[in-house]
Amino acid sequence: MPDEDSLFDSAAAFYVDLVCSPDPDAQQAVLHPGALDPPQRWRPPLRVTDYTPTDPAGLGLDGVDDFHALSGTAPEAAIRCVVAREGPVHFNVLGDRLLTAAGAGRMGSRIRGRMEEGLAAMVDHGTLADRAPFYGTTTQFLAPPLRDWSPLPDSIRDLDHVAETELMAALVQAVLEAGEPLDPRDAMNNGIARIGFPRLTASARERLATPLADVENEGMLIRRDGHLRLGREVFCR
Repeated sequence: MPDEDSLFDSAAAFYVDLVCSPDPDAQQAVLHPGALDPPQRWRPPLRVTDYTPTDPAGLGLDGVDDFHALSGTAPEAAIRCVVAREGPVHFNVLGDRLLTAAGAGRMGSRIRGRMEEGLAAMVDHGTLADRAPFYGTTTQFLAPPLRDWSPLPDSIRDLDHVAETELMAALVQAVLEAGEPLDPRDAMNNGIARIGFPRLTASARERLATPLADVENEGMLIRRDGHLRLGREVFCR
């Protein structure tokens, strides 16, 4: 008779097939009442999507000779636009979008200070959530995107620019796709490769140490005999 782990793995594989090959005519809100409600705890997406960068030309900051001349609601509106498309977004990526949109040069201390003040005010007002140096909405941190970063330029495609919650999702994705327990190093390697980072360097392993510990604490992955396997919490959605 199959043991409990084998039965669980079989059920998990069936579940993954259903999730990764959804019925395009199905309506999530009907099939799963409450599925569209804001999440109350962290939950990983089970599919990788394309990274859709913000078009700086659509931020309404063009034609400004001096970034410091920006006033009114334009900078906040631009930040909200970038966050809506790319959140959780690293401060450096957010700054790149705004500076490019305004036709400004590099980020000096004055521009950085102004951005930090504006972001702090938005966080205080509840407009944004932050897990410095990342900014997004509460929902984006709890139900993060899982994106393919490979098409992005090297200045943006940096593992340090990927939020911890998205890295957690990448690790879950690696074990999901493997269909079998994985050595933690293989889970790290496969996870970041799936989102566009093909080399597991020493710095990458260090970067992934906290997300791996967090995803285990969430019960999404469990470690047994030195290998990572799916935890039951992955399927409590």
